[in-house]
Amino acid sequence: MIVKQRSIPLIIRQEEVLERRLPKSHPKRPTIIKSLKMRKAGFWGEQELDYPLSFLPQDQYRVFHDVRLIETNKAFQIDTLILTDHQAIILEVKNISGIIEFDSTFDQLIRKLKGREERLPNPLAQLGRQRRQLANWFSSNNFLMPIKCFVVMTHPSCVLKASEINPHQHTITHVENLQQKIINLKAENISENTLPSNINKIILNSNTPLGPIDVLKKYGIHYDDLNKGVECPRCFMSPMKWTRRRWRCSGCYFFSSDAHLRTISDYFLLGYKTINNATFRELIQHNDQAVSKYFLSKMNLQTSGHKRSLLYHSPHTL
Repeated sequence: MIVKQRSIPLIIRQEEVLERRLPKSHPKRPTIIKSLKMRKAGFWGEQELDYPLSFLPQDQYRVFHDVRLIETNKAFQIDTLILTDHQAIILEVKNISGIIEFDSTFDQLIRKLKGREERLPNPLAQLGRQRRQLANWFSSNNFLMPIKCFVVMTHPSCVLKASEINPHQHTITHVENLQQKIINLKAENISENTLPSNINKIILNSNTPLGPIDVLKKYGIHYDDLNKGVECPRCFMSPMKWTRRRWRCSGCYFFSSDAHLRTISDYFLLGYKTINNATFRELIQHNDQAVSKYFLSKMNLQTSGHKRSLLYHSPHTL
């Protein structure tokens, strides 16, 4: 059964804000678009797991997507973690096109695509680190469990090749073979140790999602470079105008009573922790202090300070 669902990575949502809010002519825009394209491809690749995993017996397999745990003050992220009563399985997903070779001589991944050869980060090395960290995390929680690992290639045009016998070749698979690979593990010798009955709760409580980063600083973008205003939910034109207690788009004439909610979400996704009335008025391009105060008060955000120093805090989940 699916214990933890997959969600869109926060960094994708942050970069989507930059893509929408940056002027077309901004010099950093091509960099944002390129990064966003790669991140979305990775996320789409992870979604390709859903179909083969849906055939696993629901009462025998617990599936946790996008798990981030802390082991000795160091975080580690697992694309998908599968637990049975006697085994743990780590899945590392790669959505890579071209001819892919795992070179065991130099422990590297080589891709050949359109006449070009390049070295990419080796997911086997990443799996090794994740396996060690998960084993230590299990130990710190007082249980012991054998851990199996797979690199899952999800791109439909990916071709796996090996110039020699690779000792790790059994851990590399195309996504369409994943279900059988997992089922075959049941035939192997497995530990008599069993997971505690509350393992689902332990992992969910230990999951530590990464919060929003300062994405403007990451790309060297100034806040003043961004387009302000409430975007139209239909045509994405901005700014919408607040009139007669609703937002009106001058482009497609769409009306909305809550289009400003996405705008404040955009602001917090940029990495800001607080906002005041003045900044909010500039953000939504509406200078009525009473209206802005009404909007902010209806969002149920935590506050600190009072009167002119009143601050509204970013929600815990975005």
